[in-house]
Amino acid sequence: RLVGNHLQAERWIVEGVFGNLAAKFLPSADALLWLDLPWEVCRARLQARGSESKRHMSRIQSEAGLQRLLAWAQDYYSRQGSSSEFGHEKLYSSFIGHRARLSSEGAVVAYLNGD
Repeated sequence: RLVGNHLQAERWIVEGVFGNLAAKFLPSADALLWLDLPWEVCRARLQARGSESKRHMSRIQSEAGLQRLLAWAQDYYSRQGSSSEFGHEKLYSSFIGHRARLSSEGAVVAYLNGD
């Protein structure tokens, strides 16, 4: 129901780490941007962000949650499900609209600048 509600909007943006959820939007999407940044960049950003979404929890719980997130994120390259590099590659390869796979911070900036 939530996906259907969002699809009714004139414009929407979907974050696609969970590929099975993102796949529900692709038939109606105009563009697909894959931010395929190196693991070192992703890890540093996750660590910098920390457990901001867990502020209501104790520091120990927040740190444990961050460590679980980091472990899950690092497995991106080895797992095979829809929330993996493999799953995202399948979605990207099958998308027929405008698509861009941006593999560096410089590529993201260039894309945003229209270069």
